[in-house]
Amino acid sequence: MHDEGNRRKNKGIIEFKLNLIPLKGGVRMANIKYCPLCQRTVEPTKKFNWPVFIILLIIGIVPGILYFIYYLLKPKNICPVCGTKKLMNVDKAAEQEKLQEQN
Repeated sequence: MHDEGNRRKNKGIIEFKLNLIPLKGGVRMANIKYCPLCQRTVEPTKKFNWPVFIILLIIGIVPGILYFIYYLLKPKNICPVCGTKKLMNVDKAAEQEKLQEQN
């Protein structure tokens, strides 16, 4: 009986932590950033440069594979709307807005 109470308590904590991550179309988004140019929150993306990849494959298979590994390890840091790399954390953007409102 004591174990059942602990399971309920732990399940509640896990559900609470999951609810802190916003949902978009039923999918949890953990990497939300603020774009100062678009002035909205976005989920960052990353772009794959096909011409560079093909040229590297022509030069040699190893450079092409290295570029592909680099792409997989590269963080998502591009706004999908305007293409800028000047994304900010949502918390930092909110703090800056408050400071501007106070001045």
